[in-house]
Amino acid sequence: MKRYFKLSIFSFALILGLLIGFSNIQTASARATIPYSLRGHYYRGGTNLRITARHIKMGHYSGHVSYVTRATHGYWHVHFTNQQPLWFKHGYRLVKVRYMPNDSPQYFYRY
Repeated sequence: MKRYFKLSIFSFALILGLLIGFSNIQTASARATIPYSLRGHYYRGGTNLRITARHIKMGHYSGHVSYVTRATHGYWHVHFTNQQPLWFKHGYRLVKVRYMPNDSPQYFYRY
């Protein structure tokens, strides 16, 4: 009886540890995933774009970055906590921003 009790406690702890471990692996830290080449201040007409390690501010709208994944064709898929995701691609002194994957990009130029 004592052996079965120890075995059940051990298996419960093992399963709980695996669930917590795998849930932390899938969620990437935004600070570590936003590349340094994307960070900075950009402008497009009268709209300013500021990208920091954890926040993206476009005009009057600000968003807290939840996590960033790599998308196709060199784009970064940026997920926010409360807003719709955006797609970013950096080039020489500019950033292309897409609101949907198939939209035409908007170009923001570095200060």
